Amino acid sequence: MKDLICYQNDRQKGVGKFILKFRYAFISSILLTFVVAIYNNCTKDDSDSEGIHGSATSSGSESSSTLPNITSFLDNKSDQFIVDLATVMDGHIYRGTNADNPHTGGHIYFDSAYFSSYESSGELNDLPKIYAPFDGVISKVDTYYAQSTGNYRYGYLVNFATRDGEAMNFNFSIEPFLNPSDSNFYKKFLLKSAGDTINKGEVIAYMYSSTSAVSANCTDGSSCAPSSQNAHIHFNLTWNGTMLSPSIFTDAIGKDLDEKMSLGSRHKDCSGSDCPADYESCAQSGKLGYQLSALENPFESSESTCL
Repeated sequence: MKDLICYQNDRQKGVGKFILKFRYAFISSILLTFVVAIYNNCTKDDSDSEGIHGSATSSGSESSSTLPNITSFLDNKSDQFIVDLATVMDGHIYRGTNADNPHTGGHIYFDSAYFSSYESSGELNDLPKIYAPFDGVISKVDTYYAQSTGNYRYGYLVNFATRDGEAMNFNFSIEPFLNPSDSNFYKKFLLKSAGDTINKGEVIAYMYSSTSAVSANCTDGSSCAPSSQNAHIHFNLTWNGTMLSPSIFTDAIGKDLDEKMSLGSRHKDCSGSDCPADYESCAQSGKLGYQLSALENPFESSESTCL
């Protein structure tokens, strides 16, 4: 009887040890899975993610060591604008955080006739061409990026210069002001891929919009404007996660752009009619940045009223 009891006790101890080892192994497995999941999430390349950010492809393989320092654009500004100025019929320059009505990007709007022609012909060359204003490398491509307005945009980030060893980007935010309800629709208007080298003066994309589609975010069907009326390109520089003024173009380009923007109603620093005259003076002098904070100056950390 004593032997039987001892046998049963030993058996129970063995089972207990087995269960204890199994628990340790099970918990260790869970912890390992959790650690791996965290690691994978931290190293995940979000460039292929879908959803509110659209379908984007990015490349980090380009070397910033071959790009010029941004200060070289102080004395050697680009004489190539991002579109043919003849296509522009409204817009505004970059209005910094010190402005009455700040907006972190310049805007250019287009004559609807270009979009109407494309809708009739289907020929890309009937649309406004978008040019590379400098040599650079495509660092990111957006093909279907959702905005809060209901507008789905497309465009590029282009590495073209450096500052303090970090790449500086030019942001081409091409905004048709509509939703084509097709994540592949805009791809035919983009001629470059992430990692591609671009050369100054090269056509890299086309500006698309529609005269028949209703402008994004319009809820009153009886008074909704066509998408082409609000379609525009938003352009600015980015560096270290900050938006900066695109003050890298010659004064000659700035003055010609001012004349074209003045054809419309958006070329001002106000939301009403009481607009400061110094905005107009800045734009007429050929500058593209107005009332900039120190963070918005691409060349140095100092405020500028007109750059």
